[in-house]
Amino acid sequence: MRRWLERRLARLEAAFAQTRAATAEAEEAQELHEAIIATIRIGLVRAGLDPGEAVALRRATLPEPQPTPAVAPPDPVPPDSLVGRMLALAQRYRDKGMPRPNLAQASLAELFAFCIADAAPA
Repeated sequence: MRRWLERRLARLEAAFAQTRAATAEAEEAQELHEAIIATIRIGLVRAGLDPGEAVALRRATLPEPQPTPAVAPPDPVPPDSLVGRMLALAQRYRDKGMPRPNLAQASLAELFAFCIADAAPA
């Protein structure tokens, strides 16, 4: 009987550790999300644009419904791919090859790239 109890406790401990790790990861992702939103707001204000007109920014600040545990999250975009795309978009804004973003239609990534380009030294 004792072995059964030890195995059960070990499974519970493993499940608890997994839940704790997932919670920490979710909190880190939320902090990053909030930092990106704040960066975009500051960048738009610095560029003389009204952050309130950025539809994607309004959508990004709405609380997202939490996925059920049975649903697996989609595979993330490889970091190298995402970083490369963001830098390329920021460079296009920086080179003035692209006009200021249309706040009603720009995606969150476009707004972030614009703010990166606007903040980077020439």
